[in-house]
Amino acid sequence: MKKEKKDNVFTLIGLSRVNLQIFIGGILLILLGYLALAVGGKEDFLSLVAGPLLLLAGYVVLIPVAILYREKPEKNS
Repeated sequence: MKKEKKDNVFTLIGLSRVNLQIFIGGILLILLGYLALAVGGKEDFLSLVAGPLLLLAGYVVLIPVAILYREKPEKNS
């Protein structure tokens, strides 16, 4: 009798553990960006520069990379 391998939701839609790790990193970066916006004052470096850059990196870089990243298939010689 063979054991049926249960595929989780991520493998069914083509995502791997690496995709999930990148996605979680993006979410954490976004949260840090909003935290930097909330903590900094009107003319503070955190709220004017660091917060928006963290948000930009999270939304524009890490989240799309997490969705589009594919692992290279191994070549058998």
